[in-house]
Parts: sequence; C-alpha cells; structure tokens
Amino acid sequence: MRKSNVYLNPIKNCYKVSADKELLQSLIEQGVELEFQCHFGSCRMCVVRLVNGQVYHHQVPGITDEEREEGYILLCSSKPRSEVLEIERIYP
Repeated sequence: MRKSNVYLNPIKNCYKVSADKELLQSLIEQGVELEFQCHFGSCRMCVVRLVNGQVYHHQVPGITDEEREEGYILLCSSKPRSEVLEIERIYP
C-alpha cells in the first residue's frame, strides 16, 4: 500500500497517509484535530488549500470548480496522488 507524506501548515507537521483513504480519515486516525461534520463534502468545515502535490478529489457539492482551480480541496473527499502533499489549514 502506497503512503504519502502530508505536511500540514502552518506548523509543517508531517504525517504518513495511505493512498486508499481520504485525507480527513487518515489524519484523524493519527490524532490530528480537524474541524469536520458531514464526511461527504457538503458542510465545508474541512476545506484546506493544497499548496503542493496532487490529490484525487471526488465531485462533491461543498466546493466549486473555481475553488478547486485555486487550490482548495475538502479533506473528506480527497485522496493523495503524489508522494508529498503540503496543505494549509483555512481558519474562519
């Protein structure tokens, strides 16, 4: 099973995540405290900005094509596609 390194900004902690799980699930399993509610992409609480790397992002109602083009993803509906990801938390 392929693993990816995820760097979570602004602290730049590194977490190993599996390519077959959504990022939200993998990070929560490692004790990362993240805001979430729905697990299927409609509440937008887990939106982050992808700074570096690639993900597979399911089509979900919680994010627009324009936001996706600007680098925003939802952790609950994204799986890693590259060996290294750098993501930035979005705080309200």
